[in-house]
Amino acid sequence: MGVNFEQWRVDPGANGVPDAGAIAVEEEPTVKGVSLLDDTASEIDKTAADFHNAGNLLGRFQGDSFKALGDILDEAGRLLSGFSDSVRGEGAGISSAVRDLVDTDSAAAAAIRDGR
Repeated sequence: MGVNFEQWRVDPGANGVPDAGAIAVEEEPTVKGVSLLDDTASEIDKTAADFHNAGNLLGRFQGDSFKALGDILDEAGRLLSGFSDSVRGEGAGISSAVRDLVDTDSAAAAAIRDGR
């Protein structure tokens, strides 16, 4: 499993050059993952209902088992979604810190040039 570098794109700034310290986190793979987990959980819920409505004990047991699996996948989707939000927040914080560092460095370079 390699790294998909395409998911870590930095959007260009107004002049076509990425802003200093800009970090972009591509959300699409995570959104697709959450959607896939939600769809799978939904299908498992339907299967669980079908088994449960079969009217026999084995069907009810299988239905309950599928329902538990659906609940696990549902929780995994919520966790993945929360992780995505966390990564975006961290990315914004890092981007801001790098931007501040670049601004400070630029100010120091200007002060040295001006002999201040």
